[in-house]
Amino acid sequence: MLEKEFYYWLLRKRTDNQNTASSRKSNCLRVCEYEGDLDAHFEKDACQSLIEKLSYSKEDERNNRPPKHKIPIVGNKITGSATLKYAVSLYVEFKNDIKNGYYQLNQPFSKDDSDNFEREFTDESVDKYRMKSESELRDLLEYLIRSEKLFLEYNIYGIEYLIGGKKIDILLEHKTKDELLALELKKDKGKYDVFGQISMYLGLLGEKFSDKAIYGVVIACEIDESLIKAAQTNKNVKLMEYNVELSLSEIV
Repeated sequence: MLEKEFYYWLLRKRTDNQNTASSRKSNCLRVCEYEGDLDAHFEKDACQSLIEKLSYSKEDERNNRPPKHKIPIVGNKITGSATLKYAVSLYVEFKNDIKNGYYQLNQPFSKDDSDNFEREFTDESVDKYRMKSESELRDLLEYLIRSEKLFLEYNIYGIEYLIGGKKIDILLEHKTKDELLALELKKDKGKYDVFGQISMYLGLLGEKFSDKAIYGVVIACEIDESLIKAAQTNKNVKLMEYNVELSLSEIV
């Protein structure tokens, strides 16, 4: 996969937000990990069979069908699969732009772009909304989980669950499987050091609940590249970025 080139294509043609571009690149890398290189899929059939495998409908969910793809989904299978499918469709668009001559790899930025690139794509003023505190993020997630809007397959086992003198932000228990899921929350950027933290929690939980499968998720406003590399060494640790959106309902 042309990950670096795809990232810059996203910044040029699809979004001016570095976080969004990084997330789509990470989604594609995750697909590569479980389903094979995207460039090979593109050469085979422009990724069409892969995109079909990433489709998961409400009917599939109602009938409790497993996804056709091999990628583990933490939380809702419909939204998780749709996110991966969208990222792959963007990669197909990127490859088609190259194939049709609409985009050249390693094309130089204009002088204005070169002068302002670092400022434009690292300036937090254009960043997405960040929670004011991790406790605020924890409270919001607790509400969404209890109201069955997130992590639908799990119940809350504990909030700030104390184990080995450490506090796990949110601990979930699977409704039908012998499985625990530890959520570690970061209101800002999740960096490589949090990988050691979540790994320690999984170790402590594994000692106490030896009869259960133990998994962990780091949830942050932004996932640093160093954390992505660290998490690739342990398939029991997943990474997610949160987005906060406001919706309005007219009353009168």
